[in-house]
Amino acid sequence: MVDLTSMINAHVHGIPFIGLAPALVNSSASPTFGIVVRGDSEIRVAKDFERQVIGVNGLNNIAQVSAMAWIDNNGGNSKLVKFVELPLPAKAAAIKAGTIDASLDTEPFLTYGLDQGFRAFFMEVKPIASPYLLDFFASTRDWAQHNAPAAAKFIAATRETSIWANANRPLTAPMLAKATRIPLEVVQRMRRGVFAVNNDPKLVQPVIDAVARYGIIAKAFPRRN
Repeated sequence: MVDLTSMINAHVHGIPFIGLAPALVNSSASPTFGIVVRGDSEIRVAKDFERQVIGVNGLNNIAQVSAMAWIDNNGGNSKLVKFVELPLPAKAAAIKAGTIDASLDTEPFLTYGLDQGFRAFFMEVKPIASPYLLDFFASTRDWAQHNAPAAAKFIAATRETSIWANANRPLTAPMLAKATRIPLEVVQRMRRGVFAVNNDPKLVQPVIDAVARYGIIAKAFPRRN
């Protein structure tokens, strides 16, 4: 699975990755990650993140681009925010120590942080778009061309699985707990998004535009199926 921002960047630089099937969707109704701060932090609105340090698990990835867009769309200036790269498991301790002021967290670290008294901004208001795609199941173009039957089966199976998972969320919790070894009661409280079932350009184009807006690529381009 590849972060969508990385896919876009790879495409622009001629790296032969292709998206086989869309994966997780982020939306205002079902946010899958958030900006976490200490419970006693004075950060209350998007503008308060100016001149603060936010930890991310990868610079210029989809989480950082999402945060920059939300800050800018809600009265702040993301150019005044410093983003630093930290592993997800290390960020809670960094917030407590004051090394960073905030952290972009996905699950289960988001829920663990809230359990420790942190506050979260889920960026529901004026995000990049609602909904938008976060990542793709991807392969190299060469592999897909030389393994067309296997690629077609994978695409079909992923779509069928996504449809089933979206319709049977309670049943997926024990499966996720078993596969990840995250306690079931944590999985049941986590914010779990929905999966895209079609390769819809409308889920991707806003991210392409945002990646160009923040200079990660030189200019935007139209997303096609």
